[in-house]
Amino acid sequence: MCNYQGGNVTGAGCRSDGRLLAALFTWASAHGARGLNHVHAAYFWKHGRRIRGLAANSNLTDGRQIFAVPEQLILRPGHPKVAESPFGTVTSWFDRLGPTRLILYLAAQRRALQNGHQSFWEPWLRCLPTAEELALDHPVYADEQLLMSFAVL
Repeated sequence: MCNYQGGNVTGAGCRSDGRLLAALFTWASAHGARGLNHVHAAYFWKHGRRIRGLAANSNLTDGRQIFAVPEQLILRPGHPKVAESPFGTVTSWFDRLGPTRLILYLAAQRRALQNGHQSFWEPWLRCLPTAEELALDHPVYADEQLLMSFAVL
């Protein structure tokens, strides 16, 4: 079980996101992201459940850009790194449920990291929640009451 107390995530199988998120923000900034000093990652309580997200470091004003992430850092099925990979042309009946080429690409990148190889996406991949964390927070695992609490969004 993961617990959130005083800005820290603790418990068996949980990770402290601080170092990982600092590495992610440094990587993103080095690759053109701007304004990340205006936000920080945080856990929030919504209807008795912990959720992970970004919080502003100051009051927001209408029309003000908070941060910007360049297209090269937005991982999608048509991203050049995915397109250039062995999975770049993969299509499947499974595509109606999710982009097969992207799923295969990410699985290969994660496996490369597990085998001691490098990946351009390493800082981002290392920030992804564990299966245990997903079970606590992800909508796929959410009960109907939690889903309804987000319906207004």
